[in-house]
Amino acid sequence: MGPACFHIQQAIEKALKALVVAKKLPMPLTHNISHLIEHLQPEPTLDRLRAKLALTTEYAVQLRYPGATTPDSQEVQASLAAMQELFEWVQQQIDSPPSA
Repeated sequence: MGPACFHIQQAIEKALKALVVAKKLPMPLTHNISHLIEHLQPEPTLDRLRAKLALTTEYAVQLRYPGATTPDSQEVQASLAAMQELFEWVQQQIDSPPSA
């Protein structure tokens, strides 16, 4: 499950960075999901998903090394569900221009 977790984190990071670009914000030089979420605040959807999404930051580095503790299937499923919800929300944000 380690490789799946790594790719979940990468997908979440890229989705958040896509939103940074869409909002024409300066790009933060980070891979930390919490920092990316803070950069996009205030967003109620991100506030609600923050805990589940932020857990995936450790997947980007920790799981690359031997001996790392692999998340259990419940944690992987929760991360995957949060990622899917994030994707849908980011797509809506990008497709809907800001109100004037």
